[in-house]
Amino acid sequence: MEERARQLLTALEDAGFEAYVVGGAVRDLLMGKEPHDYDIATSARPDDIRAVAAKEDWHTVEIHGEAFGIVVVVIAGQTFEVATFRGEAYGEDSHRPDTVWYADTLREDVLRRDFTVNAMAMDCRGDIYDYVGGQKDLRKKRLATVGNPVRRFQEDALRLFRACRFAGQLDFMASKDLVKA
Repeated sequence: MEERARQLLTALEDAGFEAYVVGGAVRDLLMGKEPHDYDIATSARPDDIRAVAAKEDWHTVEIHGEAFGIVVVVIAGQTFEVATFRGEAYGEDSHRPDTVWYADTLREDVLRRDFTVNAMAMDCRGDIYDYVGGQKDLRKKRLATVGNPVRRFQEDALRLFRACRFAGQLDFMASKDLVKA
């Protein structure tokens, strides 16, 4: 894991919060690739994230994502999107959630994600949290959704394009359920 990402996780943990690298960075690390960015999921709320950053003398950037619990933290010129654990519900717009709420656990947060290989988390010690079989799918080079693929694609239609992109970029085969959906 990149040292600045580890510093950020450690600072959040030292302040009493859970914090994990999530998503594509974990997938890439497990595949032996260098992640192009690190997303962080945490139990800290946005004000807590900003307070931890200020204590460490790190800069935060105001973005529109704060409505979704996201704070951008800048450490030595490197940016990290730090997001509070959250859940979401979709309505008529099949790309933007109608409702977003703070979740209490990492498990709740990862269960809303798109694909199993993007729904793993890693703590600052390198321990992996995999509630949906992402590691197994990585080994099998299989792309599968978290939960029902029809529901995942109805929630966010861009996931269809992401499925094609990931299958091509990672040289993975889509699961039968994903193809059928």
